[in-house]
Amino acid sequence: MLDFEYISTSERGSGVAESEWNETLQGCECEGPCTSSTNCSCLLESKENYSEDGILFPRAGNSAPLLECHDECQCVEKGNCTNRVLQSGIQVRLKVVNMPNKGCGVIALEPVQKGQFVCEYAGEIIGPEEVLRRAELHKNDEHNYIFTIKERSQDNSITTYVDPRYKGNIARFVNHSCDPNLQVVSVRIGRTIPVVGLFAKRDISSNEELSYDYGESLDAENQQKPCHCGSENCRGFLPVSKMGRHSKIPKKNRKKLKSVDPYNLKAKLFKEKNANKTKNFAPADDQPMSRALKMLQKAKDEVVVDRKELRKRKKHRNRVLEEAGKMGIKKNPYETIDQFVKRVEQMAHFDIERHKFMAELGFAGRSEDEIKKDYKEIDDKAERAKEQKKREIKNKIETAKKRRLEEQKRRMEKAAKRKEQFGQVQQEEDQLENEHEDEMEIEKRERKDGDSEQSEDSEVEGNSEQEDNETEQQEMKQVKSQNL
Repeated sequence: MLDFEYISTSERGSGVAESEWNETLQGCECEGPCTSSTNCSCLLESKENYSEDGILFPRAGNSAPLLECHDECQCVEKGNCTNRVLQSGIQVRLKVVNMPNKGCGVIALEPVQKGQFVCEYAGEIIGPEEVLRRAELHKNDEHNYIFTIKERSQDNSITTYVDPRYKGNIARFVNHSCDPNLQVVSVRIGRTIPVVGLFAKRDISSNEELSYDYGESLDAENQQKPCHCGSENCRGFLPVSKMGRHSKIPKKNRKKLKSVDPYNLKAKLFKEKNANKTKNFAPADDQPMSRALKMLQKAKDEVVVDRKELRKRKKHRNRVLEEAGKMGIKKNPYETIDQFVKRVEQMAHFDIERHKFMAELGFAGRSEDEIKKDYKEIDDKAERAKEQKKREIKNKIETAKKRRLEEQKRRMEKAAKRKEQFGQVQQEEDQLENEHEDEMEIEKRERKDGDSEQSEDSEVEGNSEQEDNETEQQEMKQVKSQNL
């Protein structure tokens, strides 16, 4: 069950012709975001497929075919196209876990919004004969991975088979439920063959198991494996037939279905005028085909009917491939044949433009040595001009350095001069301050001398007064003694 090769998108398998697989759709010519107002050819009558956040609109994928912009569209160069959801890959974190009574299952590790893209049901796109061969080969196996999706109109139908048994992705582990939380939408990305996208049918909570309905068409002989989805609307058995999930094609109608397949170049639809009178098989679980898809088929019919133009195109492509092989140009592994042819044509166009340029320069019709000589002169002239430019730049740099050094020297001299002037002023101030201090010292000394002289005079006067007082006292004593 786990022995398979992981692929991110579906690949061509057995039973699908390379011409059918490489049949591409024309890209749009939108210069900005693709909307209904820009008349984007990829949107057809669906108006818009997704919101700006990549949420699938309810009408998209139901009544109108869902066509995404692809590498041939001009809007891809701008990088702001919102009509490329499936090509962004899985954006939701998923996990494969063991489920009771179911084996492996897939849960969402984060909430999923209604209409949000979950993952592509990727696998090998195979033909109906290969489906029968693999069904017979694995008839005793427990699991049947083949997914069958049908699109129908009143006149014809388109059937696509996807088998992820040998090559697939995580969608191969998504289980069936009679009340699923995923819906199946067929999406065309640059090819007429669709891929299968699984979108959220409702809001999905974190750690909730993902599931979709394997189909509604079921007869008694296919009611063999019991259903363990656990929903209230459980039908009791898995709707799986030997032709795969989501379909049941009776054996008697396989040739008839192949004869009306618009993508089969050998179909009688393009050889007989009364092919639309063939009785059509339309199972109950088919998806309806809208008028837009009819327009797509009509455009394809017109291309197929014009056999001469088709042969001419194939002849041109083969001639380009042959010339590319002679020149040693190899196809890259990620390129389609049409992309490789387009790249070779662009290279040839560049060679023609180069020849025109050589003719304008006067090199056409001249020998290789002369052209080499002229080119050498041109290169020498360019080299001399380059050296002259270098010298000019070097001279400018040296001149700028000299100017900067002179300016720096001038500033230093100016600063030294200012410093010298400041030193002289400081010296004069110091001298004045010293003179002032000397004057103050002299004045202080003079004051001190004056104070000492004054103290001596006062002492002399005091002594004289004391002597006078003593004399008076003696005289008074003498007078008193005489009186006695």
